[in-house]
Amino acid sequence: MNPLTTSGNAKSSGARITFFEEGANLPAPLSGHEHFGNKDGISQPGIRGRLSDNPKELLTPRQNSENPNQGKPGQDVLWPGEFVFGYEGQNNEAKTLEDSKGEVVSAGLRLDWANDGSYLVFRRLRQDVCKFHHFLNEKAAYLNTDPRKVSAKLIGRWTSGAPTVRTPEADAPCLGDNDDANNDFEFNGDDPPENHFFKNDVVPPFADATGLRCPFIAHTRKTYPRNDKTPGGGGPGPEEIERSEVTTQTHRLLRRGIPYGPVSPSTPNNPLPDPNFVDRGLHFLAYQTSIEDQFEFVTKLWVNNPDFSKEAAIGHESEGKLTLGHDPIIGQSKNNKPNGDRTREFFIHLEDDQGKPRTKKLTAPEDWVIPTGGGYFFAPSISALKDVLTK
Repeated sequence: MNPLTTSGNAKSSGARITFFEEGANLPAPLSGHEHFGNKDGISQPGIRGRLSDNPKELLTPRQNSENPNQGKPGQDVLWPGEFVFGYEGQNNEAKTLEDSKGEVVSAGLRLDWANDGSYLVFRRLRQDVCKFHHFLNEKAAYLNTDPRKVSAKLIGRWTSGAPTVRTPEADAPCLGDNDDANNDFEFNGDDPPENHFFKNDVVPPFADATGLRCPFIAHTRKTYPRNDKTPGGGGPGPEEIERSEVTTQTHRLLRRGIPYGPVSPSTPNNPLPDPNFVDRGLHFLAYQTSIEDQFEFVTKLWVNNPDFSKEAAIGHESEGKLTLGHDPIIGQSKNNKPNGDRTREFFIHLEDDQGKPRTKKLTAPEDWVIPTGGGYFFAPSISALKDVLTK
């Protein structure tokens, strides 16, 4: 809002619009999905705190009767200072997630109006849909499987949103549509096979310490490793898993993706290029109180790191090799040069005709998601806008 002159006319702020682009939910049947065809925005952190003095009016209602520290099943609730200034955040030194209340998080600006504000990260991500679908189709032919299954292994979820930890060999739309179930799983822990390791049983509990159901490289596992062992666990010992999850929760994001551009005619089973160049993709937005420890940490040390998470993969090698690699969806090659080598490598696991895992190494010669712009911003509170910044 521009301030007014004494005559009541708006004064120029000196800023002007140089580019305008509108994002929107995609039309059916892709409503709620991104351009590659996958349901988006399923896994979000819950936030501790109340809306009023009424103890039942919670920011994140508790819907998991078996875990009071979760909202919906699988949704851990975190202290609000991870996302908004002026409140307690997570304690990075805590031994358990249940006892992880930390100090009040300050913006460091020594200005009271910065409280209730947040840092906003924006990225404009172009998606080459045909190129991605062509890769799925080509590798599916090589692996003698369905392209949608290859996609599920790279992402960690089927197009419906059903997690591969719970249904590794076939999509289960009823599970994907159930937000009391589609996020209810962990990674580390024992879940012994019954007959076939890749059973499609949608009844919890489920875990996947081996990385066979949800590969260690899968997008959902690389961006949010849940209770996987990580470098933050402090090394082998009785507290490694608990400490890993405690530190993982200090790197979370409140995020939203909004598609831009028209829907592609391409599908995984029938990759089709556009007759002419079409710019489509995702507007990615994320709130946090530390860009360095949240967005940049996840991007640099998890997504773009082909050795993450070595701690989780050790002990689950295939033919003596750790089944690691880049995030195949948004990961960037370490040879990150405009005209350099963009090759990325990663391992996935499929079921053979005996119901046992077969591990394959895949190579992607180029990127399917291309960052084309973005920025870091401070998002002030409504009261700061009203009472301070527009005076």
